[in-house]
Amino acid sequence: MRLVKSGIKERVSLRDFSMRSLGLSQAVGGPVVSVVTEIYRATNAQNPLLERGYGMIWSFLPGSPWKKQANEFLVCDEQGEPLDPPEYVPGAQLLDCVIDGADQQWVLSKNNQVRADTNKKVITFAGIWVPDDRVRDIAHGLPQDAWQPYFEEVADIACEAFTAWLCGDVWRYLIKAYQHVQGGQAHDYNHEAMVEDECEYLFGRDLEVIVADVELEVALEAANMLHRGEAKSFLSGQSIGASLHAVASN
Repeated sequence: MRLVKSGIKERVSLRDFSMRSLGLSQAVGGPVVSVVTEIYRATNAQNPLLERGYGMIWSFLPGSPWKKQANEFLVCDEQGEPLDPPEYVPGAQLLDCVIDGADQQWVLSKNNQVRADTNKKVITFAGIWVPDDRVRDIAHGLPQDAWQPYFEEVADIACEAFTAWLCGDVWRYLIKAYQHVQGGQAHDYNHEAMVEDECEYLFGRDLEVIVADVELEVALEAANMLHRGEAKSFLSGQSIGASLHAVASN
């Protein structure tokens, strides 16, 4: 059993593609490829920021398992006293926490656009994002005037992933493309697929857009295989939709 199937299955869907719908032919014709998608809610995902390369979010809120004191991130002089005015460790970004019922949303303080929403509780200066060594190394390879924008970009992505994890908005998918069978249903496609793509952890709320894009990719690959007369099964071995990892390749 694949690791991707270890979560709670949310749904299974079937989507058919014709050569025309894939842009491979102008002729009108029936489906040639069927794509079966299994979506799972990941129930055992770890804090995504524990993976090196995304920095870490520390909370100043009481009772948080990631609680730190704000003064732990202050830059001190040679006598060990905080600078006046205070400065935080290089690259650090102050965060607000927006509380909506049982959910927490972490955002960069400078980007917080929800302070005026009276239905949500906003705690300013609720925590801090601190870059790790990998983030700093990448930043230092950029022109100096690009360091701060890069830190803010990574911190913003980290906030989105951290928020998704706290709210249980973590998904897995397994997408398989098969040669179309007339009248076939999702459960009929239980043999080895022509093309597969899977993502173990997908954090955030773009699930439907990402899955639709991957379905199109695997359908296109399978249709091209049929067009070339390749009947053997094929495993793509490449995940297209894991949004969190995009920043690591910058």
